[in-house]
Amino acid sequence: MTTTATQYEVGTIVHVAPGTLQMDRNIREAKPDKALADSIRAIGVQEPISAVITASGNLLVRLGHRRTLASIEAERETVPVYICGHDSDAKTDEIGRVIAQRDENTHRAGLTTAEEIGVVETLTGLGLSAAQVAKQARMKRTDVDNAIAVSGSALARKSADRYETLTLDQLVTVQEFEDDPETVKALIAAASEGKFAHVAQRARNDRAEQKQRADLIASLTEAGVRVIERDSDSPAKAVTNLKASKDSDYLTAETHTECPGHVAWLGTGWVRVDTATGEPVDFPAEPDDGDEAAWDAYEQAYEQVRQTSREVHRAVPVYGCENPTEYGHVDPWVSSQASRAKPKADEMTDEERAEAKAKRALVIENNKAWTAAKTVRREWLATFAARKTAPKGTATFIATALCRDSHLTGKGIGLAADWLGVKHSGFGRADLSPTAGTTEGRALTIALVEILGGYEDEATGDNAWRHDGRDNATGRYLRFLEAAGYGLSDVETYAQSSETA
Repeated sequence: MTTTATQYEVGTIVHVAPGTLQMDRNIREAKPDKALADSIRAIGVQEPISAVITASGNLLVRLGHRRTLASIEAERETVPVYICGHDSDAKTDEIGRVIAQRDENTHRAGLTTAEEIGVVETLTGLGLSAAQVAKQARMKRTDVDNAIAVSGSALARKSADRYETLTLDQLVTVQEFEDDPETVKALIAAASEGKFAHVAQRARNDRAEQKQRADLIASLTEAGVRVIERDSDSPAKAVTNLKASKDSDYLTAETHTECPGHVAWLGTGWVRVDTATGEPVDFPAEPDDGDEAAWDAYEQAYEQVRQTSREVHRAVPVYGCENPTEYGHVDPWVSSQASRAKPKADEMTDEERAEAKAKRALVIENNKAWTAAKTVRREWLATFAARKTAPKGTATFIATALCRDSHLTGKGIGLAADWLGVKHSGFGRADLSPTAGTTEGRALTIALVEILGGYEDEATGDNAWRHDGRDNATGRYLRFLEAAGYGLSDVETYAQSSETA
């Protein structure tokens, strides 16, 4: 557009076609994002673009390069432009331009999480549904739903106002535990240390464990079984270790029910449960014959259970006799057990008892923390697997894995396939080969994920945290994950150290 300088007056706002504005000087490359273009398409430019009048009478953008480009992309007919002065090549004017552009980009603050929640509160208060808020405010529906959930919790809303660094996802977790102030305190403290996800998962596991134990005790009681608390000094023994006489078969829960000492207590064990319902499930039994169709059906059923269930460490009932000696039961291994028995508490010094208690507490605590860490770690790995390029240090890690931990490679294919979104059958069969057109960087990431699957499946067993991790597979694995951006929990830090238990 060719004009004369007198068409524009400094200090006024004019409306012009965005494509007529000139842009040739900016301290950074202007890159409008889709969200900005969508906003301008919907409601226009809310803050006028600042421009100066050139010697030829055109308008040169001084502030608002992204808004200008986004307006062109949004096909706006006109945009508001504030005429802030005349263009000049004078050194002082050029210095002023650079400083003004820096100030505009440096001192612009977005909405805090609490303010975003306030936006949703206001809009829903005006009668908009969650779907309408998401559409009209151009917010993710999950963010809108989370903001509504946080709004309904006085504690989470207060936390949003007080702790500006908490994300919306974290505040939803605070809302989840609003009836447990101690857990909320731990979550807020963990957020500043980068361990929020670990503390949250541990709290969820503890809550689920408490409910599962309470349900199990209620079920046993309803069935007429007396439930006891059994400690290390209790004479009670599991019925599976007892016989009615030296030459008889071992007792079972069913054959022992008539004994006056029949009781149960809660132990722990690995149980496969349905991922959706949490109910126990079993893999199908193998076919008795070699019929190919039967085996195909078996494999499909096996894969269905594998994909829809997972193993969890949870409370299980242990049926026993409260006092085997009193009720005439025989323990065939009692003599050999006595020869290997650990000192009883009353035979130990105060220091020995305190040390034994501390060790036991450490094992219980870290076992629970290790289980929680596995969930967080695998969720992180699923996101990590989508990377287009592998992180720094990948080649060295893969070379070390092949030289030092080759027994792990090829293991954990199912995990790696899940993370990469590759369909696979049971029994660890999957083709993770890069497809045509895969970049070198992505191909290296795929190879890395396959190797990480082996470490995750084989080097993170129940007791892996208890060993010296300075030069073992578990330690090497965790150190690489940490270098790649994963935040270790306390027990994972313990596992890669020299500490043992």
